[in-house]
Amino acid sequence: MKIFRRLVLLVLVLLLLGGLGAFLFLDTIVRSAIEKGGTAAAGVPTTLDKADASFFSGAFGLEGFAIANPAGFRNEPFLALKGARARWDNGSILSDTLVIDEFALDGLELNLEHSAAGNNWDKLLDNLKKLSGPASAPEPAESAPSGPGKNVTIRKLSIQHTRAALNISGMPDVPGVKSLNGNWSVDVPAIAIENLRTNGSTAEIAGKLTKAVVEAVLKETAKSGNGVFPGDVLKDLEGGLKQVGKDALQDMLKGKTDPADALKQAEKGVKDLLGGKKP
Repeated sequence: MKIFRRLVLLVLVLLLLGGLGAFLFLDTIVRSAIEKGGTAAAGVPTTLDKADASFFSGAFGLEGFAIANPAGFRNEPFLALKGARARWDNGSILSDTLVIDEFALDGLELNLEHSAAGNNWDKLLDNLKKLSGPASAPEPAESAPSGPGKNVTIRKLSIQHTRAALNISGMPDVPGVKSLNGNWSVDVPAIAIENLRTNGSTAEIAGKLTKAVVEAVLKETAKSGNGVFPGDVLKDLEGGLKQVGKDALQDMLKGKTDPADALKQAEKGVKDLLGGKKP
């Protein structure tokens, strides 16, 4: 009997230590999930400098989120975010659906690049459109996603202080015609998306939100760049966005709502981290 009690006590101690370890390393776990989800969605390295995951305080913050440029383009990131913060209903933290009142992104820089070899946004959009799911557009308030993992409802996603830059290089000059090569930039108005809903693992949700943010920023950049960016470049950007929207609609009509395999692999990496394995 004493041996049994000791075994039970040992198991309880191990469980407590395991829970404490997960709590102490929560920031690292969340940071890894966001990086893996973003990388799987964009198809290029995604990094995060810092995550402050104080779940039970009803607040979350991150600093230094960046999506790298595709291979063959400049070393600067395709997209860089200074910081973000979120607040949620603490009553939903242990339920199947986490309700986030506000997810605010601040200080976003977008670097578009076009050359004779192509542009960097098409390569990102090609990867993003492989990710199915409802996070790229808000759903009706009475509708909720179903499936494994956590359901997340973001009542308001806001993107503030966005600046988009365009670099064109390597284009041939035509006599008598103004050169297309050069640099342009525009300030993008604040973006607000309401009732954004998605579900899945932490990495899957991070990937879907990455897709939603990138697409929203590119769409607003195309609008803001009208009359500033060269017309041919704007047509290319708008064409890529229309194709993504068309593919997403076809996926919904065909009932394809499962996350991409790449995001499932990303979540496996996060589970490996929780289990002490290298991702």
